[in-house]
Amino acid sequence: MTRLDQHSADRPVTPAPLDPATRKALQTLERSRPLGLARITGGFRGITGHVDPADGLALTAQGLARIDYGGRHPRLKITRAGRTALEKGAV
Repeated sequence: MTRLDQHSADRPVTPAPLDPATRKALQTLERSRPLGLARITGGFRGITGHVDPADGLALTAQGLARIDYGGRHPRLKITRAGRTALEKGAV
């Protein structure tokens, strides 16, 4: 059994395309930079929009977003990998 982060050197890893829900969530996070989206009961909300809790946690699991616990309320923020995936259109 191979780990997910290991791959054969002769086969390049091709990124999977972004699905519409992920793309929309990343665009919302990109517009909310640098503040991010605050954690609320129904997900993450900010001036620029709303991200469902399932989408937000999926983005953090993929490394496209992170949760910043530095302020008074936890905030969902886009990472450099998320901005790159949004520019390229692939994860």
